[in-house]
Amino acid sequence: MNEGYIKLFRQMTAWEWYLDTNVKCLFIHCLLKANWEDKKFKGKVIPRGSFLTSYDKLSKELKLSEKQMRVALKKLNRTNEVASEKMLNGTLITVLNYESYQSEGKQEGTQRADEGQTEGRRRATTNNKKNIKKLKKYKLDDFIPLIHSFTSNEILREKITKFVEFRKSINKQLHVETFNEWLDELKGLSSDELIQIKIVSKSLANGWQGIFAITSPKQGGKKDVLPDYYADAKNGEVDNHDEKVTSEEINALQENLKSLGG
Repeated sequence: MNEGYIKLFRQMTAWEWYLDTNVKCLFIHCLLKANWEDKKFKGKVIPRGSFLTSYDKLSKELKLSEKQMRVALKKLNRTNEVASEKMLNGTLITVLNYESYQSEGKQEGTQRADEGQTEGRRRATTNNKKNIKKLKKYKLDDFIPLIHSFTSNEILREKITKFVEFRKSINKQLHVETFNEWLDELKGLSSDELIQIKIVSKSLANGWQGIFAITSPKQGGKKDVLPDYYADAKNGEVDNHDEKVTSEEINALQENLKSLGG
């Protein structure tokens, strides 16, 4: 298992998770640990591109907390880089599109292609294509009930719906089975629906595949509460910041600044 090599393409530096150290480390680890040919473990075939492990083992191997490892794995699941399946003997991790990453490469040592290996590759490729095809079957209507149960805010519903459509348009469709995890991540960034609207809007405006916390400059050592955004959001004008500011809004802003400055 420790012999041979894997391919790692330079274009990976443009990958959406490249700057996320934990996710990048986990994905490369999965490439290194994945079987290069079908293997049997306790009567079950672990196909090429997959490996059997556990959350605890991955955490120890990568020197990450179990929570950090779970979050990283969820991100890879959500963007269809890997698939994970719980089994009696642990968790089966499958690198989707493994053949695209590691096809037609000669392995060192005794890793030689024979009829069994060729058949194993063919089965793994077929399974991966089935997984990807399954993901493409989802329609927007499949996400609507989840979005409506998450929020009753019509503006937020619209923004999330647009984000789902955007991900589909770039062939990075969100997975219905893990969509609640994406919603949990959004809620984890902020429980305030107005901030959630701004988070999703910013990702849409920048063409980002993920969502990220809103960072604001600090004044007097205290966090900016984005008073201008709140004023716009209350009037249903989340994306328009070109309207004239009324005297009432100026007074409200001054009061907020006074409270921030103590």
